[in-house]
Amino acid sequence: MRLWLLRHTHAVPAEDESPAADARRALSPEGRAAAVELGKFFRRNAAMDAATACWHSPLLRARETAALFRRAAGLAARLREVAGLAPEDDPAAVASRLDRWAGGDLILVGHEPHLGALGTRLIRGRPGPVQFELKKGAVFALERGGDKHRKTGRRRWIVRWLLAPALLRDRGRREARA
Repeated sequence: MRLWLLRHTHAVPAEDESPAADARRALSPEGRAAAVELGKFFRRNAAMDAATACWHSPLLRARETAALFRRAAGLAARLREVAGLAPEDDPAAVASRLDRWAGGDLILVGHEPHLGALGTRLIRGRPGPVQFELKKGAVFALERGGDKHRKTGRRRWIVRWLLAPALLRDRGRREARA
């Protein structure tokens, strides 16, 4: 099974510091364009075509990123809002769900620090120290291994690649100069 952790793209600032205002933050025009550009990149290389589902956090910016990305990538993956993917949620719950998931390749659209902590837990088998930080619009690709961590009994995950959003911007600049 392959798993892609996608951090939402750029969002507008919150109106205030309340959790409700943060949950309502929509993507900025820059963030909408970045989600579409990222989706088009993956449409061209077909790296995520086998994804069967795309889980996203309940926050608006993650839902918008997931929808725009999925459409631009031409993916048939079902969109689904999933609890436990908010920025400060404990990644242990999602890690447990992933241990039991048998529904095929999966995309998770969420937030930092949650995604970095989730990646660390899946790869190292324990919660910390956190080894990864995803920039907005970054994609972290993992693959479920055949063995389990000795101490926790959880499935072991392997890092396949990490796409930083700056790489796509640099690629666009090079193509424009060519």
